[in-house]
Parts: sequence; C-alpha cells; structure tokens
Amino acid sequence: MKSLFELKIKMPYELDVLEDMTEEKELIEKLKSAGDTEIRYVLCMWQDNSVDIPSFAFRKMLCELDQKNQEAVLFVMTTEDISAIKMSVTMK
Repeated sequence: MKSLFELKIKMPYELDVLEDMTEEKELIEKLKSAGDTEIRYVLCMWQDNSVDIPSFAFRKMLCELDQKNQEAVLFVMTTEDISAIKMSVTMK
C-alpha cells in the first residue's frame, strides 16, 4: 500500500512564506524519496476549515513530479458544497 503524506501549512500564507514554498518543496522531496509520486486526491484546508485548491506553483510542482498527477482530483469549496475537479483543468 502506498504511503499517505499530509502537508500542514499555517494558513493564510504570509507573503514571504508563499514565495518560499519550503514546506511544499519538502513534501515533494519526501514523495520522491519514498518513490510515491502519483497523487490521486488533493485537499487543501485552511485554518477556518474552508477548502480551496493549492497555489498554482504547488500544483505545477505536483504535475512536474509525475505527469499522471494532472489527473488528480482537487476538492474545492463552492457556494453550496464541496466539488471535485481534475488538476489539469486548473493548469490552463
């Protein structure tokens, strides 16, 4: 069974943290080291428990990590509920 990694980042970002992306880069390296690069689902939850997609830069890093990650499902909060979209749709 593949391992499950969880990225915990304090939200909302401070501008310098957003540009640095140290925690995101560390997660990418952990995934590479584990040989576990294919992502099926991405859930990004803020401190207020709202759900949103991760930054474009992080989504790009995930797609560069493994091309199959373009098919990963991202969960996003809508006005009525939580919806799912493919990462590739968000990368255009």
